[in-house]
Amino acid sequence: MRNIQEVLRQKEADLTRVRGEVDALRLVTSLLTENEARGTLPETKIGSESVSSTDKFAHGSSRRQA
Repeated sequence: MRNIQEVLRQKEADLTRVRGEVDALRLVTSLLTENEARGTLPETKIGSESVSSTDKFAHGSSRRQA
């Protein structure tokens, strides 16, 4: 049988990890919501080009058309 202190320590560590994950998700959600409200999405680097996510969807490819 496992020691109750060991179980408690593991549960507290799990809780701390999950809280950190929730905080990260809240941050990402707020950034995406903010960008969506402005009608922009973050840019992605592909090779030496900077391509925004809206360009990817607008042109149907992952490379900006010149």
